[in-house]
Amino acid sequence: MISSGRHPEDAPRLKFQLSQSAAAQKALKGRKPVAIENAWDDARVNPRARELMGIRGVAYLSLLSGNESFGLLILITRRPHAWTARQLDLARRFADVSSVALENSRLMTQLAETEVRFRSLVEHVPAIIYRCDVDPPFRTQYISPQTATMLGYSVDEWTRDQNFWMKIVHPDDMESVIGLAKESARGKGFTTSEYRLLDRAGEVRWFRDEAILVRDPSGSPVAWHGVLVEITGMKRLQH
Repeated sequence: MISSGRHPEDAPRLKFQLSQSAAAQKALKGRKPVAIENAWDDARVNPRARELMGIRGVAYLSLLSGNESFGLLILITRRPHAWTARQLDLARRFADVSSVALENSRLMTQLAETEVRFRSLVEHVPAIIYRCDVDPPFRTQYISPQTATMLGYSVDEWTRDQNFWMKIVHPDDMESVIGLAKESARGKGFTTSEYRLLDRAGEVRWFRDEAILVRDPSGSPVAWHGVLVEITGMKRLQH
């Protein structure tokens, strides 16, 4: 049995906290196993748990993650049991494995929640966020849904056609933008450019494109991460 000792009020459970006993608290705070050979008349064991679960022998082991103790592994027998050093050592190893699994689960949950918050932010800013290949034709790996409202193209159109960006960039701007991207990839890995895109209606729209080159651990470039901000109005004022 594994207990984190912390549950929401509506969680399915035995209606009492197994961690709320003197032995459990000692294991949690001391970070060492607490083994009880005969729990029948031992005041350190939760009396309700002892009665309902028929506890006779019990061992409490703290679940450790770094410097944090965040739960208990509780071993129960229905008869008095003399816990040997080998049994407690095996239980400790199992508790360590369980701790890693629980910690990984917690981290994955936190990561998923962070990703949801980040995606919500990305999908509501008044700009187009993208990730694309390093080299021409700059195949789109990801693009935010603002492309539909700002340019009239769906996300699927961008990601399905590996040449999509090449098809909508203004022909007079293509060479300079590609040259700047190649130069930045060889150098600082950051680029800012202004160029024209054609929207679905064929209208010319000016954008400022700011991108950073993302590299893998070996230093090899893997993608451009960038943001497109429309500056059509500013360009019109300049002329």
